[in-house]
Amino acid sequence: MMEKAIEYVRLRFEEMYYSQDTGIRTDSRDCMRSEGLECNCISGMIMNYAGYILSICLPLPLCRPRFLIDEGIGYIKVEYGGKELITLNISDQNVFSCHLSHMVCQHQDREKGQVYIPFRKYRDLEEIKNKIRDSMVMKEVFRHQGIYACYRLELWIYFLKAMRLIPISISSRAFLSMAVFMFPGKTLGYINEGIMSGTISEKEDLERLADFFIEYLVFIKKLQRTTVNGYFFEFVAAFECLTQVHMASFFEMIIHEKRVDNSEENLYSVLVMAYNRNKDEQIRRRGGFKTLVNRLKEIQVSREKVLALESLLG
Repeated sequence: MMEKAIEYVRLRFEEMYYSQDTGIRTDSRDCMRSEGLECNCISGMIMNYAGYILSICLPLPLCRPRFLIDEGIGYIKVEYGGKELITLNISDQNVFSCHLSHMVCQHQDREKGQVYIPFRKYRDLEEIKNKIRDSMVMKEVFRHQGIYACYRLELWIYFLKAMRLIPISISSRAFLSMAVFMFPGKTLGYINEGIMSGTISEKEDLERLADFFIEYLVFIKKLQRTTVNGYFFEFVAAFECLTQVHMASFFEMIIHEKRVDNSEENLYSVLVMAYNRNKDEQIRRRGGFKTLVNRLKEIQVSREKVLALESLLG
């Protein structure tokens, strides 16, 4: 099922790319790298998060997410069937033994840079749309978890696609912020597991993680349940302050989706439910946030930062 789910996400990326960014690619010479430009295809970071979201929206028992910090970049890494879904860097010796290795761009500089999955060639946009219509992935998401899971996946597809051209130092923070917000129990669980297992052990990384969660909890405090439009405005402003990423255009694309009724109300419900899950995690004695603070305290992260986290949790 993972293969079909990843194929669906890739098709959605391609549909949005060819609809908004450029004409249909018909020749490999259209590759940005052939013109000496930075690659604008789908990065390994994006595909790891796609795998993570799919593992939440679909029954994928062979999927194992983990939280890692690599050279200061914290992210959710996914393994599927005992193999990495895909690496982040093309220089990684495991890149061609990954689950998605057959998709990796063959034109990349093997010595440096991120892994990329290229946009494929098609006759026209209708060919992509037909493939999307034939896919059963969104129907499976709806069947297993209902309409709100479909909206969570839809929001992530737009979000991931829009991050393509943003530097990894910014996009990785935005991805992690959104992952914690939408799925606090699961994401905090993987972060706490990484600390407890010793996978995340560098003092500098742990101090940065504490800094991130201080800012993240400030972000949560800024969100209040007001009117629908008011809530979107509050979320966009608070998320941009946390991550430097402006979300308004993503929301507009989902709200104005003609194929779905009540898009605005459903998206509002998804965000409010996520906010409520975050508040629940803060309140529960053994919730993910309090467990995180206890872990950071045990490994002697800066006392000032621990006190700041405890104060924000109330």
